Amino acid sequence: MSSEVEQPVEQTDAPVNTAVDTPEVKSADMPEVKVDEPPKLVRAPRHPKDLDVTEDQVNVMVDTIKNILQGRKVTQGTIIRVVANCMSMASGMRVSNGTKKKIVINGIERYIREQSDLNQDEIDTLMAFIDVSVSESIDTISAVAKGEIDLAKGCCVII
Repeated sequence: MSSEVEQPVEQTDAPVNTAVDTPEVKSADMPEVKVDEPPKLVRAPRHPKDLDVTEDQVNVMVDTIKNILQGRKVTQGTIIRVVANCMSMASGMRVSNGTKKKIVINGIERYIREQSDLNQDEIDTLMAFIDVSVSESIDTISAVAKGEIDLAKGCCVII
């Protein structure tokens, strides 16, 4: 039998360096961040999320909007006219009415984000306006077209 006695290990509060000497890895996909500059938010282009909506259908709406505006700036005042004209263009598409609505909204949003000469504040303002008004406007225009709302009876029938 061996009579070796284990010696106690001295404990210290010093941190233990467990790092392995490895070269610094830089990824080509990771942008270099500068400390002096605030981070820039980059919005990814939005593509139709609905499987029923195709890129071609949304592109038709964007082209329709370009033809409607003919270089004029899109504003909250022109949005409803744009919506009505886009609805007219979408009426010939062989998709459900709900899908037509999505195509119109996606087309307007894409035009504002990618084709218009608006600054970011103007884009944000228009997108907020679209979020709260365009879907309801499409429903109202559709109801008028179907005769569900008779505008001949007076202006307050819609309410």
